[in-house]
Amino acid sequence: MTPRGIPSTALTLTITLPLLLALAACGGDSAEKAAQRAAAHRAACVAEELAIQANTKVSALDTLRTQAPGGFVNQVYPFSRAYFDYARVRERHAALLDSAAAAESAQDSVRYTGEAARSAPRPGQPGSTAANAAESYERDYAAAISNPDHPCNQKGGEEER
Repeated sequence: MTPRGIPSTALTLTITLPLLLALAACGGDSAEKAAQRAAAHRAACVAEELAIQANTKVSALDTLRTQAPGGFVNQVYPFSRAYFDYARVRERHAALLDSAAAAESAQDSVRYTGEAARSAPRPGQPGSTAANAAESYERDYAAAISNPDHPCNQKGGEEER
C-alpha cells in the first residue's frame, strides 16, 4: 500500500506502465518493446480472468439472494459487488494499456495510454468496502501475475481462451 491507500500494483500500472508504453511506441520493434507488449497482454489477460471470476461470484450471489433473502448472502454481497465493480474497471484499464502496447503507431499508443490514465481504478476511502475489495483484488492480481502456472503466463495461453 502506498501512503494514500492505493495498492502499489495499481499505482505501478497507473503511472509506470503508461509511460513505458508511450515511450515504447516511439521506437521500432525491439526485444524490449516485444517484452512490454507481452507484459501488457498478460496483465490484460489476468484482469479479464479476475473480472470473469468476480462476475460469476456476484451472479451466484444474486441468485441466492432471490431464493433466500436475508442472512449470510446479504452480508457478503456488498464486498463481492465492490470487488466485481473494481475488477471491471481494472479489466478496462488493462485492456487499454494492452491496446497501447500493441498499437501500430505512436499516436494510437499515446491515445490509448491517455484513455487508460483517465480510466485508472480508484480504490475508495481506506477502510471502506470498496477499498477492502480493491486491496483483495490487488492481492489476487499479484498472485495470478506472479504464478508461472497461470494460463495467462503460459506462452500462447492467453490466445487459447
